Amino acid sequence: MKTRSSHFLLSCGLFFSLFLFPLFCSAGNVYKIFIVHSYEAENVCGWPQERGILEGLAEQGFTEGNNLQVERFYMDTKRVHTTPEQIAAQGRAALAAIKKMQPDVVVTLDDNAARMVMLPLVDSEVPVVFSGINNTPEWYNSRKQFMNSRKRPGHNVTGVYEKLHMAKSLQVMKAVLPDLKRIVILVDDSPTGLAMQKQVAAELAGNSGDILYSFRQAGDFSEYKRIIRQINSNPAIGSYYPACSKLDDGARGVATVPEIIAWSLSHSTKPAMAVNYSFSRLGLFGGASVNFPAMGRQAALKIAAILTGTRAGNIPVEDAEDYAIVFNLARARQIGISIPVDLLGAADQVYNTMELGGPMLQPQVMIIRSRGKRVMRP
Repeated sequence: MKTRSSHFLLSCGLFFSLFLFPLFCSAGNVYKIFIVHSYEAENVCGWPQERGILEGLAEQGFTEGNNLQVERFYMDTKRVHTTPEQIAAQGRAALAAIKKMQPDVVVTLDDNAARMVMLPLVDSEVPVVFSGINNTPEWYNSRKQFMNSRKRPGHNVTGVYEKLHMAKSLQVMKAVLPDLKRIVILVDDSPTGLAMQKQVAAELAGNSGDILYSFRQAGDFSEYKRIIRQINSNPAIGSYYPACSKLDDGARGVATVPEIIAWSLSHSTKPAMAVNYSFSRLGLFGGASVNFPAMGRQAALKIAAILTGTRAGNIPVEDAEDYAIVFNLARARQIGISIPVDLLGAADQVYNTMELGGPMLQPQVMIIRSRGKRVMRP
């Protein structure tokens, strides 16, 4: 039973959180967060998450350069530090930098940062918020326990799991291509690629409708190219889902997302479903994609809660809630895809250029057909 004094203390706490905390922040207190990126600076997966985090924190009253200090560490595990030994060394370097800074919150983006930085910090004094992981929270928990349950983790770690929204993506592609019967999902042989294969299989189990799907694993860029040419020549395959982010390219080094997408735009004749909508900006056809900035904003709410005094262990681990419907009209025109006008009107983003696009072997023309009222897009 609460006493009058306990009600008074609770009221005081709410007053501090809602009214005095913004004044407290503006009085010169600076909060420190340390963001560990799995990949390089401005990576198409990591950067949109960080942008969402900083936007979300600003909405909560924390702005970089004012009352928020942000340090960043780029593990660069797709282009430079690619071997298991190098990835582990980058993790140790990040941990050393964290120890030096003593941040209020550590943020890990994507799987390599989660494996090499989040897990070693479990049950330490520093709270950790993860975002963008493709291996499930339960998979990480089996390696080192950081949550008693998703609803109440109970330790010093919380975060956002990167749900792919694959079932929705298939629905959108079916709306564009009514005769779509089969897709191919391409993954690489990296830990992230293998995690994504499990992720897609789990999300589509019993949820793919009448669309058949199969997985192809590309061991290197040459094999990826062979698979794309096979897809081109198979009329039964209507679309593909390129989830490869790192492929060995022989003497040329490592092909990452920009190189993979650029080659695909020049040689593929089928529409590619975009894993995240930044890929559609680069030139992939689109569909329903992971909304990486929204996932970052979702993580920002957890970071802000920790900065205002909530224990990380009391903050639920969640799936990324939002997806974005996105199309690239330049790519649609290039491969001759007809997009219903009302579906364009429902899109969150429509791109008219391909940042990585070049001429195709057989350029075609797109016709937009209407299924209902006409909606104009800028």
